[in-house]
Amino acid sequence: MYDTIRLLFQDLTYKVHPFRGNTAESLLCVFDGHGGKSTALAARDTMEGAVTAGFRRFESTHLRPPTTLEEYTGLFTEVFAGIQEAILATHTVNPEQPHVATPDDDGCAALVVYRTGNTLVTVSAGDCGAVLFTHTPSEAKLISATHSMTE
Repeated sequence: MYDTIRLLFQDLTYKVHPFRGNTAESLLCVFDGHGGKSTALAARDTMEGAVTAGFRRFESTHLRPPTTLEEYTGLFTEVFAGIQEAILATHTVNPEQPHVATPDDDGCAALVVYRTGNTLVTVSAGDCGAVLFTHTPSEAKLISATHSMTE
């Protein structure tokens, strides 16, 4: 029964508004646990700080916030890679059975929507997806792609 309950509650959401103390900025996140939720919890607990630090590094180098898709892609790729590296450093994987999840050996997909003013930036790693709905369902738009950190 524990395994059934564990599998049912492995997805997490996280919202930060205002983000970085700015009411024009928001950070909305979904962490889709795979085989458990310890990695989803670790990603949730580190995402806000990692994104804040990523913006701080970018702004100190460029003396302005990111404005292009390429700049946002670089910033969030660095953030996601850093979180993945930190999580992998704390997880152990049995090399003989890397596909078998244990309480300390799970994973997660992550989807982050960053809003600044009227601009939405959507980034993801894994199989999370985001759809933007407007006033009618016919105006729904997929605003994310499924992929992995190695793509």
